[in-house]
Amino acid sequence: MMAKVDVMNLGPGKVFHLFRSLEESTYPEIVGIGAGKTIGMVIPNIDPAVRENLRLQTECNSIAVLTGCIGAATHYFCADEASKLCNVEYAESYLARDTLGAAAHAGTIIMGAKDVSDARRAVELTLSFFDKYWRNQYFNDVGHLEIQYTANAGHILAKTLGAEVGKPWAMLCGSPFAVGMLMADYAVKTADVEVLDMGTPDHGSSHSNECTLYIKGEASAVEQAVKIGTEVGVNTLKLMGGPVHREGTDIWL
Repeated sequence: MMAKVDVMNLGPGKVFHLFRSLEESTYPEIVGIGAGKTIGMVIPNIDPAVRENLRLQTECNSIAVLTGCIGAATHYFCADEASKLCNVEYAESYLARDTLGAAAHAGTIIMGAKDVSDARRAVELTLSFFDKYWRNQYFNDVGHLEIQYTANAGHILAKTLGAEVGKPWAMLCGSPFAVGMLMADYAVKTADVEVLDMGTPDHGSSHSNECTLYIKGEASAVEQAVKIGTEVGVNTLKLMGGPVHREGTDIWL
């Protein structure tokens, strides 16, 4: 029988910085790049026709936009953190089927600001938070997990993923679908949390082969659900397809 892995007690491992600023670029709008083929940019005075036809939910002229090819929830969590530290508002978000050939989503988040300096700062901060959130993803040849937690959800997470502002909140996503379903069941049975929604291929996703649990509750209970769900997901993927890589590190479980 394969040994279970306690992912909350991994010991030391090498981690990597997951973003960099671009001091010089052909286009001054480009602020930086990050993990998952992410690019962050600022459009300081967006053309009204472009804004209107993109159906952006803001009247602000300065637009901050980040888009990547994998790890959509990471983009949203990082942008949520950034939005608490600068004066920006939600404009739009997209879940696209990309993921570099995997089963999940690419993420795009767009924010508006009255001042271009706030828009630029939002992009810089969002990229900087990749060092915190990107590592909450796990992959092997069979599937992947993304498990994210915040003790204080903000308005970006409320708009993108249905979080309750100001509350401890988490999402636990597993692929293939059955892996995420097993994670969700264990997490909810183990911890005293409230289920807010479940994402499936036909609900709340772009037909991705994932099951995603969204929960809230007391911080300790949500953290316990995250711990159990992560352990179940990692151990199930490991059983199916061998060692699991924790993104942004050299750790294999």
